[in-house]
Amino acid sequence: MAELKVEHLELIQNEATRKLVLAKEHFLKGNYHYSSAAIAYSKFVFVENGFSKVAQKSRSRKLRILEMGFGAGLNAILTYERNLIAKIPVLYTAVDINPVPLKVIGRLKYDQHFDNSVYQKFLLMHFSPWFSNTCIDNGNKSKNCFFELYKIQSDILQLDYDDTFDLVYYDAFSPQLQPELWTYEILFKIYNACNTGAMLVTHCCDDSVKDTLANVGFEIEIILDEKSKNRMIRAIK
Repeated sequence: MAELKVEHLELIQNEATRKLVLAKEHFLKGNYHYSSAAIAYSKFVFVENGFSKVAQKSRSRKLRILEMGFGAGLNAILTYERNLIAKIPVLYTAVDINPVPLKVIGRLKYDQHFDNSVYQKFLLMHFSPWFSNTCIDNGNKSKNCFFELYKIQSDILQLDYDDTFDLVYYDAFSPQLQPELWTYEILFKIYNACNTGAMLVTHCCDDSVKDTLANVGFEIEIILDEKSKNRMIRAIK
């Protein structure tokens, strides 16, 4: 897997967007975007067409979520925010080999997009230790925790899953930029880690991705975002 050199991450800001890029290498020419439109699209893909759909079926049992690529924690905090309404016990497992540095996180100005109470939970997510369960509801381990975060700093290509999941956020760079994350082998590993009826959602809608997901056993749905006119994939086991 190509290694992201986090020491070269910097924040670039203009009138339209904020984004994290690799200042020197421009890692695979990929960017993390944090404009209001990008936040809305992440909410559309992962929360509205992922979490909310699975939450309707989970009732009171704990919902287990796997995120491939924790990044700046956007999908995690959007899910936490929605779960303030759903109030379903959630175990959120996030995998990232190279976390975004804390010094950059504070400059994203997410406090402009979330209520202060939610933003404090966002900060807690980043300051919580890796390889340890943290209850984001109150910062302490609790049997009644409604949002538990477990962060794994590891290469997903080398990771073996001890748990099974009801929902997967597959938030990798595109196959053109990181083809090793879209192979049959890695997606079959994800498929085997999913419970029956589990969903995988991703912003990537390349034909090659659709074919690979279908070949490993998922049923494929293509969903159009009417606002951005972008398409996404929801794959169901």
